[in-house]
Amino acid sequence: MKSNRRDFLRDSALLSASLAAVPGILVHGRFDCIAPMDNSHMLRRVWTNAQLFIVREAGHTATEPAMIDALIRATRDMALRFEADFDV
Repeated sequence: MKSNRRDFLRDSALLSASLAAVPGILVHGRFDCIAPMDNSHMLRRVWTNAQLFIVREAGHTATEPAMIDALIRATRDMALRFEADFDV
């Protein structure tokens, strides 16, 4: 049976329990034709400790200028979250 990209979030209860205490940032390009944006919204609903950033000028690749900016911003945000925890 062929796997469907839309089915990877099928067991949301398992995801919710696994991710409950894990902080995260989801970055999704608005013009992403490979990974449906619905997946990011569904994941965000079960991953309550995550933020979702939609990059309006980007698609799927991480090499687009708007996506590069968003990924750098997300990395900085996560670093600030963990700064006190790791004394950096």
